[in-house]
Amino acid sequence: MNLKSAKAIVTGSSGGIGRAIALELGKQGTHVGLIARSEDKLQETKKLVEETGGHATIFPLDLRRIEDIYHLAEKLKTEWGHVNILVNVAGIYHDAAKAHYNIPFTKYSTEEIKNTYEVGTNGTTFLTHALLPLMPPRPILSTYPARLKTVRRGGFHILYQSVQ
Repeated sequence: MNLKSAKAIVTGSSGGIGRAIALELGKQGTHVGLIARSEDKLQETKKLVEETGGHATIFPLDLRRIEDIYHLAEKLKTEWGHVNILVNVAGIYHDAAKAHYNIPFTKYSTEEIKNTYEVGTNGTTFLTHALLPLMPPRPILSTYPARLKTVRRGGFHILYQSVQ
């Protein structure tokens, strides 16, 4: 894949894995669209991407707001024309008292569970649904040289299409 001519969207890019992926894509010359709720943290990521020589655009977005997801897709269609790479790593951060500390599931509130699924499952699914039509050519799994692939690694999905 020629990353220098690619356009990528990375959810959860305000920190953690999403930020790391955005930085790496930026280093490779990819124009990176940064998505997260915190505009301040997105600005930090954008600055870091640009320090590597990359180019980034921020799109503050709460993935729980489905209507906003489809508005973003329309904006990307107008401003970018297409998207080659979609990296869905957005999630809800649970504070140190719960995250990775073997807290029983029964100790999570229904609101925490609801928010986790609205972002990590529903939001990323609707974003994928909204952006697939912008991934040239229309995703046909058997088309060559363009191939649509979904890779599942460590709890996050990377959806990409080659831009050869």
